[in-house]
Amino acid sequence: MGRAEGKSLSQGVYTRLKWEILNMTVQPGDFLTEQGLALQYQTSKTPVREALNRLVMEELVTVMPHKGYLVSDISYGELLEIFQFREILEVAAVELAMQNASKQQLDKLELLANEVPETFSESEVPRANSLLNNQFHMYLASLSNNTLFVQTYEQILEKLYRVLLKDSQKNRANAIRAEHTELVSYMQRGDVTAACEYMRGHIRRTKERVLKI
Repeated sequence: MGRAEGKSLSQGVYTRLKWEILNMTVQPGDFLTEQGLALQYQTSKTPVREALNRLVMEELVTVMPHKGYLVSDISYGELLEIFQFREILEVAAVELAMQNASKQQLDKLELLANEVPETFSESEVPRANSLLNNQFHMYLASLSNNTLFVQTYEQILEKLYRVLLKDSQKNRANAIRAEHTELVSYMQRGDVTAACEYMRGHIRRTKERVLKI
């Protein structure tokens, strides 16, 4: 097997396993082994080991020496720190977007705020709503016109993806869309203070909900 082929296999295992972890097909606390994953994905242990090493670096799995790997969870304290940082980033995103965004871009943000899932089975709706929520916030971050800002924010959303997916399973999608729409209305009116305060409240309400899950 050539180096390019091996890299491709490793990337494939990494992408699939990460998707399963983030979407909770594989749950926090689940035990994984290289041999078991190699059999599941019909590959050798090497690409599995390489994929797992990447997921260890991303803190999605934890090594259990001479045994295997545990799918990591996020502690209450970690969630508090992440939400504190997210609040700072989100308020900054609003400020930067209002400095840089065109009317057309804010109109697109409004469309994203109101977007609803296409036809999905009932079991898929929470994940679809969670993805739409991420899409709204990532587009808002992109309006900063700051690549480092966007990369940092994407990492934060990824860390929160599982708890936000749980939040989406509580049938709160319509309320979240209403809050997004209200936020965009302040931005379209050019009211920076109101928009920033509304975003701060939006993130704090989300934090209060997910910390109770």
